[in-house]
Amino acid sequence: KVVNNNYYELGQLYEKLSKMELSENKLEESREHYVSAAKCFKKAASEDHLDSMFRYAQFIEEGIIKNDGDDEKAKKLYRKAASMGHPGSIYKCAVMIEKSDDDSKSNVARATELYKKAAFLNYPDAMYRYAKILEDICMIKSDRQKAIELYQKAANMNQIDAMYRYAQILEEGFYVMADKSKALEFYRRAANSDKLEYVKNYIDVTKSGRLGIINKEEAIKYEKIAKQIEAREQIAKRIQAAKEQAAKDQAAKAKSAKKQKKAAKQQQQQQEQEQVLDARDQNWVRK
Repeated sequence: KVVNNNYYELGQLYEKLSKMELSENKLEESREHYVSAAKCFKKAASEDHLDSMFRYAQFIEEGIIKNDGDDEKAKKLYRKAASMGHPGSIYKCAVMIEKSDDDSKSNVARATELYKKAAFLNYPDAMYRYAKILEDICMIKSDRQKAIELYQKAANMNQIDAMYRYAQILEEGFYVMADKSKALEFYRRAANSDKLEYVKNYIDVTKSGRLGIINKEEAIKYEKIAKQIEAREQIAKRIQAAKEQAAKDQAAKAKSAKKQKKAAKQQQQQQEQEQVLDARDQNWVRK
Protein backbone atom coordinates (compact mmCIF):
# COMPACT_ATOMS: atom_id res chain seq x y z
CA LYS A 1 0.00 0.00 0.00
CA VAL A 2 2.91 2.32 0.78
CA VAL A 3 4.41 1.59 -2.62
CA ASN A 4 1.11 2.34 -4.34
CA ASN A 5 0.80 5.63 -2.51
CA ASN A 6 4.33 6.51 -3.64
CA TYR A 7 3.35 5.81 -7.26
CA TYR A 8 0.34 8.10 -6.81
CA GLU A 9 2.47 10.91 -5.36
CA LEU A 10 5.01 10.46 -8.15
CA GLY A 11 2.18 10.68 -10.67
CA GLN A 12 1.03 13.94 -9.08
CA LEU A 13 4.56 15.37 -9.35
CA TYR A 14 4.78 14.41 -13.03
CA GLU A 15 1.38 16.02 -13.60
CA LYS A 16 2.42 19.28 -11.91
CA LEU A 17 5.63 19.33 -13.93
CA SER A 18 3.64 18.75 -17.12
CA LYS A 19 1.34 21.70 -16.36
CA MET A 20 4.32 23.96 -15.69
CA GLU A 21 5.86 22.97 -19.02
CA LEU A 22 2.56 23.50 -20.81
CA SER A 23 2.37 27.06 -19.45
CA GLU A 24 5.84 27.61 -20.94
CA ASN A 25 4.74 26.16 -24.31
CA LYS A 26 7.05 23.15 -23.92
CA LEU A 27 4.47 20.89 -25.52
CA GLU A 28 6.62 17.82 -26.17
CA GLU A 29 8.05 17.76 -22.63
CA SER A 30 4.58 18.36 -21.19
CA ARG A 31 3.15 15.44 -23.13
CA GLU A 32 5.96 13.11 -22.02
CA HIS A 33 5.41 13.92 -18.36
CA TYR A 34 1.63 13.46 -18.68
CA VAL A 35 2.31 9.99 -20.06
CA SER A 36 4.66 9.32 -17.14
CA ALA A 37 1.98 10.48 -14.70
CA ALA A 38 -0.55 8.16 -16.34
CA LYS A 39 1.82 5.19 -16.03
CA CYS A 40 2.24 5.87 -12.30
CA PHE A 41 -1.53 6.16 -11.77
CA LYS A 42 -2.12 3.02 -13.82
CA LYS A 43 0.43 1.06 -11.80
CA ALA A 44 -1.11 2.05 -8.46
CA ALA A 45 -4.67 1.62 -9.83
CA SER A 46 -3.89 -1.98 -10.75
CA GLU A 47 -3.38 -2.58 -7.02
CA ASP A 48 -6.67 -0.84 -6.07
CA HIS A 49 -5.21 2.47 -4.88
CA LEU A 50 -8.44 4.51 -4.88
CA ASP A 51 -7.14 7.98 -5.78
CA SER A 52 -5.06 6.45 -8.58
CA MET A 53 -8.06 4.54 -9.93
CA PHE A 54 -10.03 7.79 -9.99
CA ARG A 55 -7.27 9.87 -11.60
CA TYR A 56 -6.42 7.24 -14.20
CA ALA A 57 -10.11 6.97 -15.12
CA GLN A 58 -10.15 10.76 -15.57
CA PHE A 59 -7.12 10.54 -17.86
CA ILE A 60 -8.93 7.98 -20.03
CA GLU A 61 -12.23 9.91 -19.99
CA GLU A 62 -10.56 13.21 -20.93
CA GLY A 63 -8.72 11.58 -23.84
CA ILE A 64 -5.30 12.28 -22.33
CA ILE A 65 -4.38 8.62 -22.71
CA LYS A 66 -4.59 7.24 -26.24
CA ASN A 67 -4.92 3.56 -27.16
CA ASP A 68 -5.07 2.50 -23.53
CA GLY A 69 -8.72 1.90 -22.78
CA ASP A 70 -11.95 3.66 -23.56
CA ASP A 71 -14.96 5.20 -21.83
CA GLU A 72 -16.14 1.79 -20.69
CA LYS A 73 -12.81 1.12 -19.00
CA ALA A 74 -13.05 4.49 -17.23
CA LYS A 75 -16.58 3.68 -16.07
CA LYS A 76 -15.43 0.34 -14.67
CA LEU A 77 -12.69 2.06 -12.70
CA TYR A 78 -15.14 4.65 -11.34
CA ARG A 79 -17.62 1.93 -10.35
CA LYS A 80 -14.98 -0.17 -8.62
CA ALA A 81 -13.54 2.78 -6.70
CA ALA A 82 -17.08 3.92 -5.80
CA SER A 83 -17.90 0.48 -4.42
CA MET A 84 -14.86 0.91 -2.17
CA GLY A 85 -16.13 4.27 -0.89
CA HIS A 86 -14.15 6.79 -2.97
CA PRO A 87 -16.13 10.11 -2.89
CA GLY A 88 -15.06 11.40 -6.32
CA SER A 89 -15.87 8.07 -7.95
CA ILE A 90 -19.28 7.97 -6.25
CA TYR A 91 -19.93 11.43 -7.72
CA LYS A 92 -18.80 10.28 -11.16
CA CYS A 93 -21.17 7.29 -11.01
CA ALA A 94 -24.02 9.67 -10.19
CA VAL A 95 -23.09 11.83 -13.20
CA MET A 96 -23.01 8.74 -15.46
CA ILE A 97 -26.48 7.70 -14.30
CA GLU A 98 -27.85 11.22 -14.74
CA LYS A 99 -26.41 11.49 -18.27
CA SER A 100 -27.70 8.08 -19.35
CA ASP A 101 -30.67 7.72 -21.70
CA ASP A 102 -32.69 6.16 -18.89
CA ASP A 103 -34.45 9.08 -17.18
CA SER A 104 -36.82 6.90 -15.17
CA LYS A 105 -37.74 7.93 -11.63
CA SER A 106 -35.72 5.07 -10.18
CA ASN A 107 -32.60 6.19 -12.03
CA VAL A 108 -33.07 9.82 -11.00
CA ALA A 109 -33.54 8.70 -7.39
CA ARG A 110 -30.42 6.52 -7.62
CA ALA A 111 -28.31 9.39 -8.97
CA THR A 112 -29.64 11.73 -6.27
CA GLU A 113 -28.78 9.23 -3.55
CA LEU A 114 -25.21 8.93 -4.87
CA TYR A 115 -24.82 12.73 -5.02
CA LYS A 116 -26.04 12.87 -1.43
CA LYS A 117 -23.60 10.15 -0.36
CA ALA A 118 -20.62 11.87 -2.00
CA ALA A 119 -21.74 15.25 -0.61
CA PHE A 120 -21.73 13.93 2.93
CA LEU A 121 -18.25 12.56 2.25
CA ASN A 122 -17.27 16.21 1.63
CA TYR A 123 -16.75 16.00 -2.14
CA PRO A 124 -17.24 19.64 -3.33
CA ASP A 125 -18.76 18.92 -6.76
CA ALA A 126 -21.27 16.55 -5.17
CA MET A 127 -22.12 19.16 -2.51
CA TYR A 128 -22.94 21.67 -5.25
CA ARG A 129 -24.98 19.20 -7.31
CA TYR A 130 -26.95 17.88 -4.33
CA ALA A 131 -27.56 21.44 -3.09
CA LYS A 132 -28.94 22.34 -6.53
CA ILE A 133 -31.27 19.31 -6.41
CA LEU A 134 -32.51 20.33 -2.97
CA GLU A 135 -33.01 23.91 -4.14
CA ASP A 136 -34.90 22.80 -7.25
CA ILE A 137 -37.18 20.55 -5.19
CA CYS A 138 -37.71 22.98 -2.31
CA MET A 139 -40.37 20.75 -0.76
CA ILE A 140 -39.77 22.12 2.74
CA LYS A 141 -37.90 25.00 4.33
CA SER A 142 -35.21 22.67 5.66
CA ASP A 143 -34.34 21.69 2.05
CA ARG A 144 -33.49 25.31 1.24
CA GLN A 145 -31.49 25.70 4.43
CA LYS A 146 -29.55 22.49 3.77
CA ALA A 147 -28.89 23.59 0.19
CA ILE A 148 -27.48 26.92 1.41
CA GLU A 149 -25.26 25.14 3.93
CA LEU A 150 -23.91 22.88 1.20
CA TYR A 151 -23.33 25.82 -1.18
CA GLN A 152 -21.42 27.63 1.57
CA LYS A 153 -19.33 24.60 2.45
CA ALA A 154 -18.50 23.82 -1.19
CA ALA A 155 -17.75 27.50 -1.87
CA ASN A 156 -15.28 27.53 1.03
CA MET A 157 -13.65 24.51 -0.64
CA ASN A 158 -13.30 26.55 -3.88
CA GLN A 159 -15.99 24.78 -5.91
CA ILE A 160 -16.49 27.33 -8.70
CA ASP A 161 -20.24 27.05 -9.29
CA ALA A 162 -20.93 26.93 -5.55
CA MET A 163 -18.94 30.14 -5.04
CA TYR A 164 -21.06 31.91 -7.65
CA ARG A 165 -24.39 30.58 -6.35
CA TYR A 166 -23.50 31.36 -2.74
CA ALA A 167 -22.54 34.91 -3.78
CA GLN A 168 -25.99 35.28 -5.38
CA ILE A 169 -27.64 34.06 -2.18
CA LEU A 170 -25.63 36.54 -0.10
CA GLU A 171 -26.46 39.37 -2.50
CA GLU A 172 -30.18 38.56 -2.54
CA GLY A 173 -30.43 37.77 1.17
CA PHE A 174 -32.12 34.50 0.20
CA TYR A 175 -32.92 32.77 3.52
CA VAL A 176 -29.75 34.34 4.97
CA MET A 177 -28.72 37.78 6.12
CA ALA A 178 -27.65 39.76 3.05
CA ASP A 179 -23.91 40.43 3.05
CA LYS A 180 -22.70 42.49 0.08
CA SER A 181 -19.08 42.42 1.18
CA LYS A 182 -18.98 38.60 1.27
CA ALA A 183 -21.00 38.40 -1.96
CA LEU A 184 -18.38 40.58 -3.68
CA GLU A 185 -15.58 38.35 -2.41
CA PHE A 186 -17.21 35.14 -3.65
CA TYR A 187 -18.08 36.74 -7.01
CA ARG A 188 -14.39 37.70 -7.35
CA ARG A 189 -13.22 34.20 -6.43
CA ALA A 190 -15.64 32.67 -8.96
CA ALA A 191 -14.34 35.07 -11.62
CA ASN A 192 -10.78 33.92 -10.95
CA SER A 193 -11.78 30.50 -12.25
CA ASP A 194 -11.65 31.92 -15.79
CA LYS A 195 -15.25 30.91 -16.45
CA LEU A 196 -16.43 33.60 -18.87
CA GLU A 197 -19.94 33.93 -17.44
CA TYR A 198 -18.57 34.57 -13.95
CA VAL A 199 -15.89 36.96 -15.20
CA LYS A 200 -18.50 39.05 -17.02
CA ASN A 201 -20.71 39.09 -13.94
CA TYR A 202 -17.81 40.37 -11.83
CA ILE A 203 -17.12 43.09 -14.40
CA ASP A 204 -20.75 44.18 -14.09
CA VAL A 205 -20.53 44.11 -10.29
CA THR A 206 -17.41 46.31 -10.23
CA LYS A 207 -18.69 48.72 -12.90
CA SER A 208 -22.31 49.10 -11.77
CA GLY A 209 -21.65 49.33 -8.05
CA ARG A 210 -24.67 47.19 -7.35
CA LEU A 211 -22.93 45.86 -4.25
CA GLY A 212 -22.11 49.35 -3.04
CA ILE A 213 -18.60 49.60 -4.51
CA ILE A 214 -17.46 50.85 -7.93
CA ASN A 215 -13.96 49.75 -8.87
CA LYS A 216 -13.05 50.85 -12.40
CA GLU A 217 -9.48 49.52 -12.23
CA GLU A 218 -10.77 46.09 -11.25
CA ALA A 219 -13.33 46.20 -14.06
CA ILE A 220 -10.63 47.04 -16.64
CA LYS A 221 -8.43 44.22 -15.31
CA TYR A 222 -11.19 41.62 -15.67
CA GLU A 223 -12.29 42.97 -19.07
CA LYS A 224 -8.80 42.08 -20.31
CA ILE A 225 -9.15 38.63 -18.75
CA ALA A 226 -12.55 38.20 -20.45
CA LYS A 227 -11.01 39.03 -23.84
CA GLN A 228 -8.24 36.48 -23.27
CA ILE A 229 -10.79 33.80 -22.36
CA GLU A 230 -12.90 34.61 -25.43
CA ALA A 231 -9.80 34.37 -27.63
CA ARG A 232 -8.88 30.98 -26.13
CA GLU A 233 -12.44 29.74 -26.59
CA GLN A 234 -12.39 30.79 -30.25
CA ILE A 235 -9.12 28.92 -30.78
CA ALA A 236 -10.54 25.87 -28.99
CA LYS A 237 -13.65 25.99 -31.20
CA ARG A 238 -11.54 26.15 -34.36
CA ILE A 239 -9.39 23.23 -33.18
CA GLN A 240 -12.50 21.21 -32.33
CA ALA A 241 -14.07 22.04 -35.70
CA ALA A 242 -10.86 20.96 -37.44
CA LYS A 243 -10.84 17.68 -35.48
CA GLU A 244 -14.47 17.00 -36.35
CA GLN A 245 -13.84 17.76 -40.02
CA ALA A 246 -10.78 15.50 -40.01
CA ALA A 247 -12.87 12.72 -38.46
CA LYS A 248 -15.56 13.21 -41.12
CA ASP A 249 -12.97 13.19 -43.90
CA GLN A 250 -11.41 10.02 -42.49
CA ALA A 251 -14.83 8.35 -42.25
CA ALA A 252 -15.67 9.38 -45.83
CA LYS A 253 -12.28 8.10 -47.02
CA ALA A 254 -12.81 4.77 -45.26
CA LYS A 255 -16.31 4.50 -46.73
CA SER A 256 -15.00 5.25 -50.22
CA ALA A 257 -12.19 2.69 -49.84
CA LYS A 258 -14.68 0.08 -48.66
CA LYS A 259 -16.93 0.85 -51.62
CA GLN A 260 -14.02 0.59 -54.05
CA LYS A 261 -12.92 -2.71 -52.49
CA LYS A 262 -16.44 -4.07 -52.83
CA ALA A 263 -16.64 -2.93 -56.45
CA ALA A 264 -13.23 -4.49 -57.22
CA LYS A 265 -14.33 -7.76 -55.62
CA GLN A 266 -17.56 -7.78 -57.65
CA GLN A 267 -15.56 -7.07 -60.81
CA GLN A 268 -13.18 -9.91 -60.02
CA GLN A 269 -16.07 -12.30 -59.40
CA GLN A 270 -17.66 -11.23 -62.68
CA GLN A 271 -14.39 -11.82 -64.55
CA GLU A 272 -13.98 -15.25 -62.96
CA GLN A 273 -17.54 -16.11 -63.92
CA GLU A 274 -16.93 -14.97 -67.50
CA GLN A 275 -13.76 -17.09 -67.62
CA VAL A 276 -15.73 -20.14 -66.47
CA LEU A 277 -18.38 -19.49 -69.15
CA ASP A 278 -15.68 -18.99 -71.82
CA ALA A 279 -14.01 -22.25 -70.84
CA ARG A 280 -17.36 -24.04 -71.00
CA ASP A 281 -18.09 -22.55 -74.44
CA GLN A 282 -14.66 -23.64 -75.72
CA ASN A 283 -15.25 -27.16 -74.46
CA TRP A 284 -18.62 -27.23 -76.22
CA VAL A 285 -17.05 -26.03 -79.51
CA ARG A 286 -14.35 -28.75 -79.35
CA LYS A 287 -17.01 -31.39 -78.79
